[in-house]
Amino acid sequence: MNIRLKVLLLATVPLIIIIMVLSILMKFQYERLSKQQIKAYQTSLYEQKDIELKNYTQLALSAITPFIENSDKNKDKAQDEAKAVLTSLAYSNDGYFFVYDLEGNGIVHPTQPYRVGENWIGLQDTIGNFVIQDLIKLSQSGGGFYTYRWNNPATQKDAEKRSYTLPINSWGWFIGTGIYLNKIDEQIAFQKEEFNKQIRRSLLRNAVFSSIALLSVFGLVFYMNFQELGYADKRLRVLNKEILNAQEDERRRVSRELHDSISQMLVSIKYAFEHASLKLTNVKTQKNSKKISEIQLSIEQGLGKLLDTTKEVRRISHALRPSQLDDLGLGPALENLAREFEERTHISTTVIAPRFKGSLPEDTKIALYRISQEALTNIQRHAHAHHVEINVIRGIGMITLSIKDNGIGFNVAKLNSKTDPKLTKMGLGLTNIAERAETRGGHLEIITGASGTLLTIEFPVNYLPCPPPSIDIKEELKNVT
Repeated sequence: MNIRLKVLLLATVPLIIIIMVLSILMKFQYERLSKQQIKAYQTSLYEQKDIELKNYTQLALSAITPFIENSDKNKDKAQDEAKAVLTSLAYSNDGYFFVYDLEGNGIVHPTQPYRVGENWIGLQDTIGNFVIQDLIKLSQSGGGFYTYRWNNPATQKDAEKRSYTLPINSWGWFIGTGIYLNKIDEQIAFQKEEFNKQIRRSLLRNAVFSSIALLSVFGLVFYMNFQELGYADKRLRVLNKEILNAQEDERRRVSRELHDSISQMLVSIKYAFEHASLKLTNVKTQKNSKKISEIQLSIEQGLGKLLDTTKEVRRISHALRPSQLDDLGLGPALENLAREFEERTHISTTVIAPRFKGSLPEDTKIALYRISQEALTNIQRHAHAHHVEINVIRGIGMITLSIKDNGIGFNVAKLNSKTDPKLTKMGLGLTNIAERAETRGGHLEIITGASGTLLTIEFPVNYLPCPPPSIDIKEELKNVT
């Protein structure tokens, strides 16, 4: 075996193995995605059917509402007219409405008229649930959805059925309708078969393209590796530069705020009190009560400006390092951050975070807060969102932070592009978040689309023992709010 053949085998055999592994992984990924899509499709169908059942029932109730409202004079006649209307109402091929009273007596049942006038309080489904009793309890609590097993007349087989009921309190009735879910199962099975066909077609195309590209890919691998190293080095240099610029910008911002706001306030306070001092000097000789009032007003104005200055100092200090993070913990600090964000941007923001019984490690607590801060800044600048939800979930050896908005989303693949230098700056916020997660052994996942963006960050964490409290937590929380 000559050296050229050995080189060819060394280049192609690993490539063939890689292609085979990739094909297996692609098949697994396609199957996983198809399961997710089928599950989402199934959930969507169930939600759609629930909405249809609810709308149909409300429409039926609206149809007999005039009889209910005018039943004071002749209730029996009104009820008979309502029964006639409900018996004639139908939708789709086999949709109908049933009515029972709170004693279990059948009032209306178009498809099974023998149930009318009989008591069915002990009626059970095929798995032993007392259907009428459960529907009565449901209607007494305001109505809702109920799922049970029932014989489907169309197939003469046991099937799952879902109903929705609403009470008619003035008559002691409840009205409802239902649908057999086997139709949904048929739709899901059809969709699953379509996904399987797509998987087979995709694998076949992948095999064809892999065979065509086999002789050229191994040469491109060396070229791509070389290019990748160059791109990585370039992006690293740009990222380091952006980080340094961001630090300098932050220092410049703090310096500017101190100079433009606090310094001017202090000068204004100085002038106010100097003015009051001059007037006091004149009043000593003139004893003018009007001027004394003016002096008092000047002093009050000076005190007001002093109070504003104090608030400004606190605001800048809080932006650099919130005291709630150290005094009360992560949850109150995030709530305060969300409240300030909502006041500043008018974007509705909610926080769901536990009060940790064990103390979080300092680096994890800071990372979660800074990631939330960075994410809110990105949402304010780019998302065009109206609502943000921050969730902190404590697990066993794990803490999860999720930040969800209903904005316009973005293209993750395009954001990670190495060919467009403008996108490096756009992705700096997400890069900071990813680096904060990675440096602490965390994992960042981004799901984005036209309906919004979901950031999920998981941190492995060992909770520290909680020290004895040195402050009144409830009182501090009141002060924060």
